[in-house]
Amino acid sequence: MSGLLGPDGRPIRRDAPLLVDAFGRPVRADAAQALPAKPRLRALEVIPIQEGGREGLLLRDPIGIAEKPAVLRLEVLPLLQLLDGTRSVDEICTRIVTESGDPAHAEAVRRFVEDLDRLYLLESPRFEARRKELQLQYGKEPVREALLAGHSYPEDRDELERFLAGHYAEAKAIRSADKTPWPPDPGAVAIPHLDLRRSGVTVALGLLAVPETPPPDLVILFATGHMLLDRFATATAKHLATPLGEIRADAESFDLLLSHTGDEIRDEELAVRDEHSVEFAALELAYRFEVPPPVLTVAFGGFHRLLLEGRSPESDDLYGKTVTGLRAVLEAAMARGRRVLCLAAVDLSHVGARFGELEPLDERRLAETKRLDEEALAAAAGGDARGWFESLAKHDDSTSVCGYSAMHALLAVARPGRGRILRYEQSQEPGGSMVSCASLAWPRGD
Repeated sequence: MSGLLGPDGRPIRRDAPLLVDAFGRPVRADAAQALPAKPRLRALEVIPIQEGGREGLLLRDPIGIAEKPAVLRLEVLPLLQLLDGTRSVDEICTRIVTESGDPAHAEAVRRFVEDLDRLYLLESPRFEARRKELQLQYGKEPVREALLAGHSYPEDRDELERFLAGHYAEAKAIRSADKTPWPPDPGAVAIPHLDLRRSGVTVALGLLAVPETPPPDLVILFATGHMLLDRFATATAKHLATPLGEIRADAESFDLLLSHTGDEIRDEELAVRDEHSVEFAALELAYRFEVPPPVLTVAFGGFHRLLLEGRSPESDDLYGKTVTGLRAVLEAAMARGRRVLCLAAVDLSHVGARFGELEPLDERRLAETKRLDEEALAAAAGGDARGWFESLAKHDDSTSVCGYSAMHALLAVARPGRGRILRYEQSQEPGGSMVSCASLAWPRGD
């Protein structure tokens, strides 16, 4: 802990805070509550930053309990690594004092841990109380509001329609040149959820496969739950607002799903609030159909824990009940003659510096990523849920496919026939990173 630098580049005082805001100003919050016996840092996005020649770490909360990101000096990274739930605050202080040789650092460490808790960055009673408070508040809202207008797509309606029309015009030209048959009336489609400025044409190709008239009677949206860190699924009965109008929720389908899963399926509904995969899909449905069909929205969390434990998706109780419930929704709708579209909002690989890879993103890495993507997509296009899961599990999802679970759920529920890949692309970005994505369509299953 000795030699830590402050925002001005000078050594910090013993009584200086280790946690600052994005402008380098000390962060203090309201009075501290009792800390957990063994503090554990929550699952947060940790982003290296550099400004004015100084390096730091930006901590961002993917589920939005901590509303603003916090900035830490890079030198406190070893201290963060000690906040793993295995040590008490006293044990952490003892270790830091022993390593630094300065007993005064114990108080700085204790204040630092308290500040993290004040900002809801630790797993603690304080954080759990705040999460429950926000979940209760959000649960009362009837509509999931659009948040990304003016950021990932134009806010002005006329400009937005021109933006989307351009994607469809290019998609139609691509389809006209494609001599391979498309599924004539697909029952399942996968589209990207990557920023529409980057993936809009690929998204349009996927929805272009769905006849505009008559529109589906129900859309089951298999969203990617980026903010679902501890659960494999959550669902919402909220209507979905877009700048082009509101997508109505299908209350009957939600109730049927709930009868299979119980209230557990909406325990993490707050994760839908900021979920861009839901927002982009809703916007595209509002543009594609003059009268958009009602939607049942379900978001699926990552499979990382399954891979670590060597388990299959079906072994998780909530995930299994969710798939069974969605299959019951699909079968009930089909029995009544309703045309259902199962729509997955999924991306593929995330590689490069922004995603924690140390090696440069070169042509070899891009080619290897494409090979792994194509192997997984071949299983998906074949309608093979197990094959999709195993194609990624066998290399421990080494390219971080963030649509892993949502695609699996779509295939497990829809049970489609053999489909086809409509488009695959690798979208590179400044700084040496890449996100790949694809659109696929399948005929109606059994």
